[in-house]
Amino acid sequence: MNYPQEQHKPQHLILGEIGEELAANWLMKKEYRILHRNWRSKYGYELDIVAFKDNMLHIVEVKTRTDDAFREIRAALTREKVRRLCIGAGIYKRYYRLDFNYVIDGITVLYHDEQHYDIEFLPNINAQFIRGRFYS
Repeated sequence: MNYPQEQHKPQHLILGEIGEELAANWLMKKEYRILHRNWRSKYGYELDIVAFKDNMLHIVEVKTRTDDAFREIRAALTREKVRRLCIGAGIYKRYYRLDFNYVIDGITVLYHDEQHYDIEFLPNINAQFIRGRFYS
């Protein structure tokens, strides 16, 4: 993979784009169909990846970090973030008139370099919050 280093973009945005690209590729290898990336509603809600598999919409939040910030990945998936993703998913479904159920999944990318990175899939994180617990 060749990731262009844009001079005008902050490093954290470049890292986020790299992570989302790696996450989308991982999902496609797992037979998810990518419907949208970086979808934004006019109400200010953003969905990193919207994918489809087994008659289910998967709203995938991607968090990418480097070694020095790895402990922060799961902490970034807060109850408020998941609430906003659920609202965004509802808007997405209404906008495209979809009658499929959805889940909120997470993907964490620990990025070292183009050849060295780790991906962890966190399925159905919205159910974890509903049950009052989350990965820690």
